Amino acid sequence: MKLFWKIFISVLLFFSFSQGAFATNDDANAMIEKTKNEIQKTVNTYILEVYKKQGAKILQELDGNLEKMNSSRDAKIETYGSIQTTLKLKKEAVDKDTETGKNAKKILIQYLDFMIGELENRKKNL
Repeated sequence: MKLFWKIFISVLLFFSFSQGAFATNDDANAMIEKTKNEIQKTVNTYILEVYKKQGAKILQELDGNLEKMNSSRDAKIETYGSIQTTLKLKKEAVDKDTETGKNAKKILIQYLDFMIGELENRKKNL
């Protein structure tokens, strides 16, 4: 990943300096950092959306399986609640994890919040 950023920054600098776009090196560094942050934010958004779609698919399959089993309303609520509890524990573990990077933590926590919320909505709609 570092190689990607080095190449990306080199390309940005080449175009910027060849066109005289930057007055100082500090301006160039600030612009590069800003662009890097914007790209990271966009990438994080795409990753989170993919996770959300996959999570929604998993929950849809769960709903289908519960219907096939002719589960009662109470059994469904218990199942959703159990999964919610597991996800909340996972969220706490991710938050405390010191080896996971800042961006990965942010994405995982947002995904877990989404899944916990979706399960709560399903319980309310029963």
